[in-house]
Amino acid sequence: MDQKIILKAANWPKVVGDMTHSNQLLKTFSLCSLAIAIMSLLFAFILNNRPALVLAFSTDGKVFEETKLPSAELQIREALNAYIRYRYNWTPQNIKDNLSVAMNFILPRSSKAFDGAMSEVMKFALEKEVVQRAYPNQMSIDLKNSTAIVTGDRVSSIQGLRAAGELKVLLQFENGPRSTQNPWGIYVVKEKEE
Repeated sequence: MDQKIILKAANWPKVVGDMTHSNQLLKTFSLCSLAIAIMSLLFAFILNNRPALVLAFSTDGKVFEETKLPSAELQIREALNAYIRYRYNWTPQNIKDNLSVAMNFILPRSSKAFDGAMSEVMKFALEKEVVQRAYPNQMSIDLKNSTAIVTGDRVSSIQGLRAAGELKVLLQFENGPRSTQNPWGIYVVKEKEE
């Protein structure tokens, strides 16, 4: 009996083994995809909660630096310097314009007194051809009392004759509405020259 018997392996275990191997691959791929999706959601959540970074560029392409907000004293100093620039610097040709700009720093309730005082100054300046320049050197501001003392030099020219003197002005100020002419919102209530 020389018969050859060929044992044939069943296909079912091989099919089950291949399917199990494929299933493991799909499970691993699904777990990796889930991990990537969770990390992407966390990353998106973190970026969503961060404040926006705004870059401002100047005309030459450089990034503007972030600066601190100006202090109240600095704002008052700038406003009072602008007031002094228009109130105490004039010639007979521009005195009316400069005093009208200085009027933007006067509250409406004080405007009549200011107009009365400035009409005398304007009349004298036009009659005597007065030119005046003020150079403030120091300004001490008292925020509690809302006052400022401005000291400096004043150069006046009456009909071509020059004279230098000291400028010392006590200014009392108040906060008020901001406007294009007075962006600081600082208004002079009282002015006293010493």
